[in-house]
Amino acid sequence: MSDSVFSLDDIDKIIEAEDPSFKNELSEIQKQSVEGTDAIESLKLEPEEDTESGKEDDEQPSKRKKLFLFLFKPILGVQSFVRLRWIRIKNRALMSIDRLSYFVRSELPDRIKYTWSQLRRAFAWLLKQWANFRAFNSTQKLAVAFMALALAASVFFISKTFDRNWLPTFAESLPHSLAQGASFVGVVHSKSELEDLFQVFPKVEYYVLLKKVIVNLQPSYGSGPNPMGAFQIFVGADSQDTAIEVKAREQQILDLVRRTLETFNYNEAASVEGKERMKIALREQINKILDQGRVFNIYFNNFILYSGN
Repeated sequence: MSDSVFSLDDIDKIIEAEDPSFKNELSEIQKQSVEGTDAIESLKLEPEEDTESGKEDDEQPSKRKKLFLFLFKPILGVQSFVRLRWIRIKNRALMSIDRLSYFVRSELPDRIKYTWSQLRRAFAWLLKQWANFRAFNSTQKLAVAFMALALAASVFFISKTFDRNWLPTFAESLPHSLAQGASFVGVVHSKSELEDLFQVFPKVEYYVLLKKVIVNLQPSYGSGPNPMGAFQIFVGADSQDTAIEVKAREQQILDLVRRTLETFNYNEAASVEGKERMKIALREQINKILDQGRVFNIYFNNFILYSGN
């Protein structure tokens, strides 16, 4: 069994012994196969190099295209805008020409015919009315003439009335401004330069003493959370009737005094300037509700503050 088994080396020796040229042919065929394989590999690699070079060639035109668009895109945009505007103007002009030609060819002759027919009818109506007028007797003719004159006179007077030309007018001699006859004209820059008319020409004041009010003030720096004040005021009225009204509406005025003083804080009430502002605010608010007369001044009879600390 072992004698019938041959190895590959034994087969090569037998072939070399029988035919020595066959081994040389096999070695040549092997070399050719190896060379063919190398050629195939080189062929496989060559297209990849071509594609890479092609990509580089494609990238260069794309870069040039981008640069061209970057440089000339505004010009192209203006050119396209001008072209579109020109097309619109051209289309509108053509449409206008078409409409005008259609009007001249179709509508204008019909309108001329219609207008001419209306004129002929109006002229015929006038001739008929003139014939009727000639057929009237003398009394009827005078009545028609009188009615025509009355109608013309009415139209004339109505038109003149609206124009205000036929009625006599009077020139107004009253001055519209005191600056026309003034020797000096000045400019007031602020209200602080002005003086109250009632203070410039003082009159006798009628005093009314109101009841005491207790008010919660607004907290401020240096006071506690709940500052308070007790106030009693004199009201200086311009007349006895005003003083009577103030006394009769005392409860309403006291409520107004509370609501007005509650808007001030503790520091304002403690300062001299704050007291003056309180007086001005009270005077203005009371004068707003009075039916007659006015209040000249406000005087504090009692003024007590509690800081709330």
